[in-house]
Amino acid sequence: MQAYVTRLVAAQHAALTSSNAPPPMGKEAADAVQLQATFDMELSALQALLYELEAGTPYVFVEAFSLQPLDGARRGGSQPLLRVTLNLRAHWRRTAS
Repeated sequence: MQAYVTRLVAAQHAALTSSNAPPPMGKEAADAVQLQATFDMELSALQALLYELEAGTPYVFVEAFSLQPLDGARRGGSQPLLRVTLNLRAHWRRTAS
């Protein structure tokens, strides 16, 4: 899932600054993958990323997110950069070995 999210973030001309994968807990533990990802991007790129995550396949659910403006940080465009942290969950079916 980390590689998938990294590709989606890169497609929006941003880079993943950190990520971690806490172990899933509860009754979904065997079929779920979790990831917390942090990156910097513009608001319009964030909207496109969220759409791809929730409408594309594999199905990735945004369980929580936070964002904060980066003071004075702007990329080539007119929109300020935002520091975004997403908590993501996806279902993963294990194949029998």
